[in-house]
Amino acid sequence: MRHFRLPRLSVAFALALLLLAPLAPARTQELEKVRVGLSFVTYSNLPVMLAADKGYYRAAGLDVELQGFSGSSTAQMPRLARGDVDVMPLALGPAFFNQFSQGFDVKLVGALSATKKGWEDTTWLVVRQDEWDSKAIRAPKDLRGKIVDGVAPGSPIDFLALTTIAAAGLTANDVTYGNKFRDPASWASALTNKAVDVQGVPEPFATALQEQHFAHKWVGMADMAPWFNETFLAASTTFARDHHDALVRFMRATLHAASDIEAANGRWTPELVTSLAKYSQLPESTIRSIGTPAYPGDGQVDLTSVTRQEDFWHARGLVQTEVPASGVVDLTVLRDARVSPR
Repeated sequence: MRHFRLPRLSVAFALALLLLAPLAPARTQELEKVRVGLSFVTYSNLPVMLAADKGYYRAAGLDVELQGFSGSSTAQMPRLARGDVDVMPLALGPAFFNQFSQGFDVKLVGALSATKKGWEDTTWLVVRQDEWDSKAIRAPKDLRGKIVDGVAPGSPIDFLALTTIAAAGLTANDVTYGNKFRDPASWASALTNKAVDVQGVPEPFATALQEQHFAHKWVGMADMAPWFNETFLAASTTFARDHHDALVRFMRATLHAASDIEAANGRWTPELVTSLAKYSQLPESTIRSIGTPAYPGDGQVDLTSVTRQEDFWHARGLVQTEVPASGVVDLTVLRDARVSPR
């Protein structure tokens, strides 16, 4: 299969592009509505939160309504496929790939995070504190006979857990593996009650659990799959078809916010902390203790990463019919968002 990649922009060029191509001013007519499904506790969604807070969407002529949800974005695919929301940041999983064989055609229009050295991972496996202190778990091979939880089936956490097990030459049969504990309260309880030895957790909860000495951050996505492109922006079929211009303006505003995050060079500026704390309801002190914000990237969709993720779930029987990666992405949105508005 031939893979295509959008040309990579340097940080300097991307910033220059945004400076030379300011957001189109809001017109005098009514703002165009965009409904966005969003997990407020997924800290890689910060560019969307920041763009809303800094008025970038409104400046682009958009009335963006952020509709929060809990749990994994992979479980929210039906809402996007039905058109209940117009845009959603999501992680790839079986539900996304299977929708094409089920008569839907939700496309990825850009990426919202990427893996980069020096920036914090968005997904972690944490080791229960007493197991870490006793050095019972230090390497993937130490997972034999241990209890490991991957949260939601088909999620990036599930992917990381299964990949780490495989890295030791083990299978899920060599550990007690499950997807039982799916929210922050249950993670803390499972660790406290020794119901798990290793728990999959997204940031910022990985850092929060470590701060409270429930667990120690052990393996991140960059350790096991540095090629992994985790969070994407996807649009409903009808919205992408009927509101291409609004989708382009939404993307341009989101990229503007992403460039603000990247310009901070891995530091938590007051505005970044305030924005994430506002939506996630996490203490600002917890947010500041995370090494860096999630690296936002430049919107580029790595089609090789998309293919590898689809192959991973197909090999496990969770994706019925594979779709070429080039067929699951609408490259025109990001292309047009990078063109200076007239």
